[in-house]
Amino acid sequence: MPARRVTHYEKAAMSLEAAAFEFAPQIVNSSSIFWTSVVEEGEPLPQTDEERILALGRWMRRSRQRMVDADDVHDVALRQRHDVVSARDAAAKKLRTTILEVRRNFEGVYGQGKTAKILGLVPQITREGVRLKRYARAAVKQMQLPGYELPAPPSQVASIQGADVVATILPDLETLEGFVERIDEAKRFVQTTLKEKEAAAEDFGRTLLIVARYFEAILVLIGETFFAERVRQSSHVSTGSPEETGGDAAGDAGSGDGPDADGATAADGPATANAVEPPDVGDVEPPAALAANLEASVDEGAAGPSG
Repeated sequence: MPARRVTHYEKAAMSLEAAAFEFAPQIVNSSSIFWTSVVEEGEPLPQTDEERILALGRWMRRSRQRMVDADDVHDVALRQRHDVVSARDAAAKKLRTTILEVRRNFEGVYGQGKTAKILGLVPQITREGVRLKRYARAAVKQMQLPGYELPAPPSQVASIQGADVVATILPDLETLEGFVERIDEAKRFVQTTLKEKEAAAEDFGRTLLIVARYFEAILVLIGETFFAERVRQSSHVSTGSPEETGGDAAGDAGSGDGPDADGATAADGPATANAVEPPDVGDVEPPAALAANLEASVDEGAAGPSG
């Protein structure tokens, strides 16, 4: 009777063969388009596996740096917006203090409650920047109308000139208006940088997926079987003794009894059927040939990438 295992493998092989024959005609054009997008402008397309691996390394580094730079720009945008908001709040507080002083002086001349009736400066003065700006601007605009004059004081006291009131309020008002406008600009800058950050992160995720899968496949040819996402260069090489390593290798790799990076535990077994369990990255260095090539051509003159 035919062996079940052999039959299972036969079916799997037939499926792969069918896929190979079906997609072979599309591979040439698609591969050319892909590698054109990977290399920088003016660079020749890689022709060998070694050149492809190095090209992917450089592509990964550029994609990673774009993501980091976009995040830095967004962080700057957030801090700039925070600074403008703080300055706006300080300007609003100063303008409100000035208006309260104008009210006290005005009511000292015209009497209690006359400020709101004459200038529209009501006692309940808002603290919110945009409303305070409109509140003060309405009073200033009224006093700047052609021919506008404040009423004569009811008693023998020095009169108040509308121009003097405007001159007192206007500087603080214009300062506040400037910061209110800058907040809108800062907000738009934050939104723009956030979109760029998200796009860069999405692009990096695609790059990471492609490079990881490519490495998983290509490194099998040199006798290495592991998940590329868990590979990292490390100056620490375990001797295999927990006492000598202090448990750092297992801790750094996230191995042992704890969950792996994808949430599975060591007892769950490999994520894919018939896959060899990847070694702990703290105990195994990347293949010597690959590490040497990447260090020489991809990250020349710099330390290897960290976890």
